[in-house]
Amino acid sequence: MAAEHLIDRGFRRLCIMTDQRHHHSIQAMQAFLQKAAEEEIYDCMVVQMDEESFESPTYWIKLEKLLSEKLKAFEPPIGVYIETAPHARLLVQLGQARGWHIPQDLAVLCQHNLSAVVDVSPQISRMEMNQELVGYKSAELLDQMLSGQPLPPLPIFVPPVGVIGRESTDYYAVSDSLVAEALRYISSRLQQKLRVDDIAYELAVSPSLLKKRFNASLGRGVGQEIRRLRLEIAKRMLIAPERTSISHIAKQAGFGSLDVLNQVFRRETGMTPSAYRNLTTRK
Repeated sequence: MAAEHLIDRGFRRLCIMTDQRHHHSIQAMQAFLQKAAEEEIYDCMVVQMDEESFESPTYWIKLEKLLSEKLKAFEPPIGVYIETAPHARLLVQLGQARGWHIPQDLAVLCQHNLSAVVDVSPQISRMEMNQELVGYKSAELLDQMLSGQPLPPLPIFVPPVGVIGRESTDYYAVSDSLVAEALRYISSRLQQKLRVDDIAYELAVSPSLLKKRFNASLGRGVGQEIRRLRLEIAKRMLIAPERTSISHIAKQAGFGSLDVLNQVFRRETGMTPSAYRNLTTRK
C-alpha cells in the first residue's frame, strides 16, 4: 500500500528504509519490492536502518551520517517509505538542508503517527493501521488460549486501512519542468482563487500550452489537479485531532464555502465531509 501510494503520485524512483532484523520489516520490504516490480518500477533502493536507543546521542550522529550518504545517491524526484517516524523527520530535514523541496524532490511516507510526524511542518504522511481489528483478533487469540484451544500455526495478518496523506507526499511527481513549476506555484496558493490564465501568465507561457503539458504529464487538467490538492488538504484537516469546524476547513482548503466543499467531497468520495471525519476518527 505504501508503494502504491507513492507510485500513484507519479514517483518512478523509490526507496524503502527499514530494519531488516525484524520479521515484519522483511515482509514489508518484500511486499514493497513486489508492488514496485508489478508496476515496472525498476529503480527501487533498499536501505538497512538499524534501530538502537533513541536516547543515545551517538546513535543519532551515526544515523545522520548514514542518511546523508544515502541522500547523495538519490536522484530526485524520489519517493521513500521509512518505517520509523523520528527517522522520517530526520530524513526530511536532511533533504531540506540539501535544498530539496518536500515533496516535489523527496516524498516521504512512514508507518507511525508520533508527534514527530504531525507537530512539525511539513507534516509526514503515514499508514493508517487497523488497530480496532488488531484488538478483536488479539482478544480472539486470548480467548482461545484461556479455553485451551490450539493457536493457529501461522501469524494473523491485519492489513492497514489506508494511507493518511499529508504534506510530505501531497504532490504528483513529473519530469516536465513547466508542469513541476506550475504545481509548486499552485501548491503555495491553494487558498487563493486560481485561474488557468493567471497561472500561465505567472509562468510566462500561454494557457493552451500549460493545459496541453498538464494533460500530457498528469492525464488531467489544471482545474482537476487544483481540486485534488484542495481535497487532500480538506481530508488532512478533517482527521486532525483538532476538531476544526468544517466551514473553516472549506475556507482553509481553498473551496471558499461549505457548499462547494460538500459538493466536491461528495462527488469525489461518495460521502460528506462530516461522514468522512466520523469514519476515520471513530477509533
